[in-house]
Amino acid sequence: MSLSHQVDGAHTRLRSRLFIVVCLVVLTLALGGCGKSTTTTNNGSSGVATDTWTPPDVSTPTMGQTLPNGETPVSPSPDGLNPDAPGNPGGRATPIDTQGASAQEVASRFLTAWAAEDTATAAGLSTDPTSAKAAFDSTLSSLKATVDVIPGVLQANDTTATQTYTTVMHLAGLGDWSYTATTALAHTAQGWKVKWAPSIIHPQLSASTMLTRAAGPAGSTQIFDRNGKPLTEPVAVVEVGIQPNKLTNPTLAYNVLGRMGVDVAAAQAQVQASPAEVLLPQITLRKVLFDSYAAEAAAAGLVTTPSTRMLTPGINVARGVLASVLGSSHVTQASAGTAVVLASKGANDVGQVLHNFPASGTSSITTTLDSTMQIRAEEALNNTVNKKAAALVVMNNKTGEILAVANRDNTGNSTAFNRAFVGQYPPGSTFKVISSSAFLQAGLKITDPVACPGTITIAGHLFRNYESFALGTVPFRDDFAYSCNTAMIGQSDKLLNYSSLNQEAQNFGLGLSTWGMGVSAFTGSVPVSTGPVEKAAMSFGQGPTLVSPLALTNVAATVASGSWHAPRLITAVTQGGSTKAITNPTPARPLATAGTLQQLMYASATYGTGKNTIGTLVGSRAAGQIGSKTGTAEFSSDPENTHAWIIGFIDDLAFGVIVESGGVGGSVAGPVAKTFLRSIGY
Repeated sequence: MSLSHQVDGAHTRLRSRLFIVVCLVVLTLALGGCGKSTTTTNNGSSGVATDTWTPPDVSTPTMGQTLPNGETPVSPSPDGLNPDAPGNPGGRATPIDTQGASAQEVASRFLTAWAAEDTATAAGLSTDPTSAKAAFDSTLSSLKATVDVIPGVLQANDTTATQTYTTVMHLAGLGDWSYTATTALAHTAQGWKVKWAPSIIHPQLSASTMLTRAAGPAGSTQIFDRNGKPLTEPVAVVEVGIQPNKLTNPTLAYNVLGRMGVDVAAAQAQVQASPAEVLLPQITLRKVLFDSYAAEAAAAGLVTTPSTRMLTPGINVARGVLASVLGSSHVTQASAGTAVVLASKGANDVGQVLHNFPASGTSSITTTLDSTMQIRAEEALNNTVNKKAAALVVMNNKTGEILAVANRDNTGNSTAFNRAFVGQYPPGSTFKVISSSAFLQAGLKITDPVACPGTITIAGHLFRNYESFALGTVPFRDDFAYSCNTAMIGQSDKLLNYSSLNQEAQNFGLGLSTWGMGVSAFTGSVPVSTGPVEKAAMSFGQGPTLVSPLALTNVAATVASGSWHAPRLITAVTQGGSTKAITNPTPARPLATAGTLQQLMYASATYGTGKNTIGTLVGSRAAGQIGSKTGTAEFSSDPENTHAWIIGFIDDLAFGVIVESGGVGGSVAGPVAKTFLRSIGY
C-alpha cells in the first residue's frame, strides 16, 4: 500500500529503490547495516545514530489529497522486510532499537509500516509490541481491509511528540473509509517509541472494543402502482444474526432460528467457517412477528438489530406479486448495506456504527398494479376462501396490464409464493374455451346440434360428465354454457388431430417459450396428445395440460379484446437516478374466433354455470362486454378431489380465480370473482 508523507511543511516521498541502492553502497563500506547517520530532531538537537533510518527529501501529496493512481510511495525497512509487499503480518512482534533516531524518523517509519500492513514492524516500534500487533492483525482481518496512510503534522519537544495522520481503510468489496487519528510518541531509554494505544488504529477504539463489519441499512426498493401510489411503506423490522463469540446458548439459538424460518444446517455451516467475532445475518422479520421470539433470542445470545424496511402495509397484502416484481430481470437487486461498527469484545450488543456503506441496486419500480384493486382482491380471498390455497388475477384485457394479484396459502394467509404466476394446475373445463376455438377453426358453428350424453367411451375408456348429467342433442352454445364434457370429447374425436389443441393454445399465449415479462411466470403446457384417450381428456382440460392462473386469466382477456397481449407488470425502473421505461417486445396475436367465443362465454355467464355469480352482473351488457367460464379440475385418482376455477371478463377487465381443492368452480371460485367485482363497483 502507500504512504504520503509531510512533516512540518517539508514534503517527503519515500522511495524504496533509492534507499536500497544507498544501503547497498553503505553496506559495502561498513559491516553491520546501513552505516551511521546524523539526524536532527524537531527541537534542533542532533546526535549520532546506529541502525537508524533517514528518509530522502522529496515532495508528496499533502494531507487529504488523493494518492496518484498506481503510485506506491513507501519507505524501506532496515530489518529486511519488503514494504512494497503486504509486509510480515504473521511475523513476531519484537522491539526495534530506535536509539539515536528522531521522533520524526520513528513516526514516519511507524506509519510506513502500518501503510504496508507490516504489522510486525509497526508493532515493534511501539511501547507494547505484543498488544499492538494483535490489535493491528485483528482489525485488518475482521474488516477485510488494507490501509493507506497520509501523514499530517508532527509536533515534538525533548521528551514527547504527537503525529497526526489520515487513515484510509480499503474494505474489500465495499470501498474506502477514511478518518483522522493521532499517535503519541515518547522518548524512552530505548529511544523514541510510539506510545501504544488502540486509538492509533481508530480514535474510538479501546482495549475492550474492536472494529468489525456488520449488516448496515438494508437495501430497499420502493414499488409504486400505476398511478404513482406507493405499494410499500417503511415497516419496523428486526434483523436477527449470529455472532459466534456472543452465543450464550447455541442449542436454543438454532431452535429459535429454525422456527423463524432459517435453514439451521446452513447457519451452522456458516458459523463453522467464519471468525468468531464476525456478525452473520440470518433473517429479517417484521417486528410484530419477531416479538414472539424476542425473549428466547435474547436468552440464546442472538444479535438483534431494529431497523425499517420498505414492505407492504399488511402481512396479507400483495406479498407474492411484489416478490415477483423484486425478482424481475429488469431489477438490479438492492443489496444490504454494510456497516463498520465499534463493538464490545464478548458483549452481546450491536455496537456503535462508525461508517455505513449504503445498499445499492434499483431504488424504485413502477408497476401496472392498481392499489385499490389489489386491496379489494385480497379482501375477496379473505372473505370467501376458508383456509384454502387460492389465487385471483385481474388484467386489463385490451393491454395485458396486470392490475391485481392476490395469493393465499392453505392457512388462509398471504404468501410470498406467487402461485398466480408460477403455479401449475390442470385447467378443467375452463380449457373448453381453447377447445371450442379449435372446433370453430375446423368448421363447427355454435348453433350446430351436438349430442351431450351422460357418458362416452373413447378407445375403451369411459368418460362422464359431472354427476353424469346429460343434455341430449342441443346447440353447441348450450353444450358450452352448461359445460358438457362428453360434447367436447365427441367433437374432439371428429374434428381434431393430435396436435390441434397444442397449436390452438398458442393463439392464446399458452405454452409459448416466454411472454417477455421479465418476471417468472408459467406460460402453460399443452403438449401434442399421444393418442385418442389423451386427446379426449385434453378437450375438457384434463390429461397432461397445465396452466397458471395468470395464463388462464389471459385466455379470457384474449377473447374479450380479440387479440392476445403479453401480460405486463413492470413499466419503469429507477437506478442511480436514471429511470428506464420497460416495454414488452412480444407482439400481439389476433384471434380469429374471438367474436364467436364471446357469445359462448356470454351464454355461460347469463344462463349457464356462471349464472348465479357473474350472471348477476350482466345488467344491460351484451356479448363481448361480459362473459365467464367455470372449471372443476381433477388432479388425483379421487374424482371428488378437484380445483375450483372461474375465468371471465367484464368491460375492460379480465379475471381468473383458482381455489385449490376447492370443489366445484361455479359454486366456489365464482363467488370470489363476484365479491371482487362487486367491491370495485360492478
